[in-house]
Amino acid sequence: MEIVLEIAPQKATHLKKRLAVLEQCFQDGSLLLSARDGGKPAQFVLKSTDSFPWLALFKKLRVFWWTSSHQNIPYAFRLQRRVPEELLTEMDFLREPELLNALATLRANKYFPPLPKSPF
Repeated sequence: MEIVLEIAPQKATHLKKRLAVLEQCFQDGSLLLSARDGGKPAQFVLKSTDSFPWLALFKKLRVFWWTSSHQNIPYAFRLQRRVPEELLTEMDFLREPELLNALATLRANKYFPPLPKSPF
């Protein structure tokens, strides 16, 4: 079961709400997404300044991390080692900026694989 997210209307989505799957995250903060709503373009890129539903992604990731269902997790968020449950519980109460900082800290501490450079 894929993690399908609702992406808010914005320039990258041609000002339409989209349903998409996160395919790849890059070092510069850009994200490659694949549409699951039948709309065009079938793939699109969000820049770090664009709107992305990080809180919704985290809530879905947390379920897959809990159940160890790794094949459905985007590669950038596949755990290299288990995150302590207390930390995940604390992360549930963070707002988006703090959550992004927490995820970056986990990546810096090698809980996630390194991100590739952006080809865009």
